[in-house]
Amino acid sequence: RSLEGGCGTGRFMKALGISQGLEPDSAMRAAALRRGCSVVDGVAEKLPFESGDYSSVLFITTLCFVRDPVAALAEAWRVLGLDQTIIIGLIDAGSEPGAARAEHLRQRYGGRLMTCSETKQLLVDAGFADIASAQTIFRPIAEMNAVESPEPGCGRGMFAVLRGRKGAAK
Repeated sequence: RSLEGGCGTGRFMKALGISQGLEPDSAMRAAALRRGCSVVDGVAEKLPFESGDYSSVLFITTLCFVRDPVAALAEAWRVLGLDQTIIIGLIDAGSEPGAARAEHLRQRYGGRLMTCSETKQLLVDAGFADIASAQTIFRPIAEMNAVESPEPGCGRGMFAVLRGRKGAAK
């Protein structure tokens, strides 16, 4: 079972085959339900699920919008089973193309974009191990004319994905 916290309209849920979504915004939740997604009302800082219920938790461009990212990651830890995976997708404010988009995105959507390094540290502090990252979108979106292949690491691409594993002890 997989969970996407802050699933929005369910776009990624549907494409990635995520089994459960959580979305506090009623309009976005309704859109996800229309897509055929299983979505409940709630916030990432207080997940309405049992401990150990999920094999993966995903936050895709969501962690920057939660009120308390530390609490959200603690809740992700709680609902994950042992040796299970958290995946975070983010606009990396520490990259040149991400920094160029950060102010625009903050003004349009609110929230606080974080750097990949900050996000990695939050994962480590929450008890996640084996952190790995990949990145893509190395040029301004207006200049892109083809899909760019991802590269390991972060700090250079606008979009980064981090993966961590829930170990035996926090």
